[in-house]
Amino acid sequence: MGITVSYWKDEASIAAWKAQAKHLVAQKMGIEQWYAHYELRVAKVERAYSGPEGREPK
Repeated sequence: MGITVSYWKDEASIAAWKAQAKHLVAQKMGIEQWYAHYELRVAKVERAYSGPEGREPK
């Protein structure tokens, strides 16, 4: 099991990447050869920080 996270500027950027020829080939191979199941989630980042210095104590 693995996880991949990617960040995009906006929905248009995601759509452009998804339509690229190399990505279309990778999608097809993924469906046919690599994955019996996968999940995709699209979400907005509401807050981001790194630590421990990026987070103030409560």
